[in-house]
Amino acid sequence: MKSIKVAIKQKTKLLKKLEEQFDITYHKKLSFLNKLVSKESPDIDLYFFNGTVNKEVEYLIKNSKYIICNSVGQKKYIKEKVKGIEDQRLKVIYPYPVVKYKYNNAVQEDFKKQYGIDPGNKIIFFTANDLLKSGVKSFFKTISSLEQKNFEVVVESNKKQIEQLKILLNRQKLECKIHYIEDYPDKDILFLVSDIYIASTVQKPFLNNILKAIYYKTVVFIPKTNFASEVLDPFAVMSKPDDPATAFKVDALLANEEELELVKQTNKERSKDFSFERRFNLVRSLAESLN
Repeated sequence: MKSIKVAIKQKTKLLKKLEEQFDITYHKKLSFLNKLVSKESPDIDLYFFNGTVNKEVEYLIKNSKYIICNSVGQKKYIKEKVKGIEDQRLKVIYPYPVVKYKYNNAVQEDFKKQYGIDPGNKIIFFTANDLLKSGVKSFFKTISSLEQKNFEVVVESNKKQIEQLKILLNRQKLECKIHYIEDYPDKDILFLVSDIYIASTVQKPFLNNILKAIYYKTVVFIPKTNFASEVLDPFAVMSKPDDPATAFKVDALLANEEELELVKQTNKERSKDFSFERRFNLVRSLAESLN
């Protein structure tokens, strides 16, 4: 069994499967003093980068044979922060969706009954741990611009965030029906039942919810500044969080059931490119190429 050394913040399903085929040693974080006196070789075979570059991360990058990035945007970020890093050492392997279920129409029907959503209306979804930082104002700016009326909005977050949002929206005149959901225990269900997910985020790091959404046949929209936009069709990419064109696109889909279903099915097919199996095979091939 081939031996490799890996650096990663938290062991994942992918690493656990990789352990079945490789003898993996995990890098242990050392203090600055320990780095000076340690006899352990700092050389790391695979470093799964995540987060931001600080001194410790830069140390790992410089002492790793390959750095696995989750997007081209993340790769560019590393090259900006760590000068002189060789391009061939930075490998882009997109994430895989962490999902629990298979798509099931009956789940949406039950959800609509539970929350009093009109069976004929579509669900437009927004979720975030920090609603304001994740662009909820831009989201509702898009919602307020819609001409079609055959939809209802579902917003999920923690209790404090929802209370703050209610105060914010009380100052606005929104005609649509909004369902506020606090601390929903199973986010997969919310993506499964939603028809459209608008992620009006201003943040750049890859939003993994995008992969979860397309797996569950949900239409998605996200700004081009977020690294997850790299895996989507141009139709789904917004020029900015409150891109006026998004409302026109959503209206067109709400007005045309066949077109909406076509985009949803196209997203489902696209999600197959990011399956766990395909992501694992890419990492395994990289590990096998190590000398």
